[in-house]
Amino acid sequence: MIESPSLAFAVALASTQLIAMKYHHLLGFLADWIDESEAQELTRMKPEARIRNGFGYKLTTNDTKGDEFIRRSLEILQHRAIPRRRTANSTHYGYYISRFYEPHDLTSAELLLVTYQEEIQSLTDPLRDDQGRLLLTASNAKPNLKVGCIFQNWIIVSNGDRCSLESGNFIGLKFRDVAIKGKSIHAAAEPFWELLSSITLPKMPHPERFVHRGLTEAQPFQGDYSRVVLISDPPFAKAEVHYRRGDLEAIGPFDIAQTFENYMEPHPALVISQRFYQHCLAHKIPLAVEPVRIDPN
Repeated sequence: MIESPSLAFAVALASTQLIAMKYHHLLGFLADWIDESEAQELTRMKPEARIRNGFGYKLTTNDTKGDEFIRRSLEILQHRAIPRRRTANSTHYGYYISRFYEPHDLTSAELLLVTYQEEIQSLTDPLRDDQGRLLLTASNAKPNLKVGCIFQNWIIVSNGDRCSLESGNFIGLKFRDVAIKGKSIHAAAEPFWELLSSITLPKMPHPERFVHRGLTEAQPFQGDYSRVVLISDPPFAKAEVHYRRGDLEAIGPFDIAQTFENYMEPHPALVISQRFYQHCLAHKIPLAVEPVRIDPN
């Protein structure tokens, strides 16, 4: 088995990156759901969290369990069997945690998920031409555009960035030309390209955590990989993607690959190596990413 160049690089970085990740907590609930003594207790703990009809509190910390106020509030709410949702309403308390990634969190990850880029164009109809190319309106094809997305996170890059990425000889790198729709005196003279990969990753583990996006709430996953797949990870606002080491080794080394699932959007997401990410940093290619976790077999 050939070891990916990014593996040794990431392991060396990880050995020096010991700073704990930060988490942003957001909690809200009505005072009517707790008794007066509990309300007074919580008010003494965090007077600034008391608002007109209840409590609202936010905290950024290295602890996934929050602080004493959050732990005590959750203990009271759960004891009273108040249901939770992401944001509070008249029947649920609201609580979620967002992972806050700092530069060292990204540079110490062996693999990274390419997340939402700056949207430069909303969904168009049609999205693609009869040759399958993304359609980019000429007025949106600005000369200073380096990386962006057409709604639903179809990622496009400038011609200059394509040339830069091709110089890195990245395994799995693939492009498709983008068709310009209409005319504009402000449009770039050079073409744009859709960022893709020729390599498909194995299925993510633990499909029991998968859900489908519904109109009002998530729907259970029933093995239909043609639909958009999300990962449930309460109370986190968004789950991290995990892969097993052995599953990744089975497909061989890569620098950019697409997920088997239509992850988060009605098409596969992209996953890149640390080597690919370092190239983007060095050449000022503004690619938004977050860590992918690799589990033992």
